[in-house]
Amino acid sequence: NAGEGRYDAQTEYGKVVSEVRCLATTTTTTTPTTTTTTPEQQHTRSAVKPVVVLCGSKDIAPELDVNVFALAPQYFDLQTAMSQPYSCLRSLVLQTAHTWPVLSQLPLTD
Repeated sequence: NAGEGRYDAQTEYGKVVSEVRCLATTTTTTTPTTTTTTPEQQHTRSAVKPVVVLCGSKDIAPELDVNVFALAPQYFDLQTAMSQPYSCLRSLVLQTAHTWPVLSQLPLTD
């Protein structure tokens, strides 16, 4: 979990969200722990996973606006989003869970 108030052009430069996106789209090669390894023993694992960003607001180019959901002004006014972040995020998760089933697995308690 990472909190991101405003998702903007700077978000892709060293913030937690950019690191998560990088990890989610990385392909890694693993080698068994033996002294001699043949190419057939190396395993390539593609870790391409979707990343869903829930943020307070966003100001990004359309090509970066993939799976980025902002509380304000898309779903709530700014004052409500800032004064009631938990209930707004909970509502946003419930509204988008049909698109991203992993969101429905979050432990949302009142």
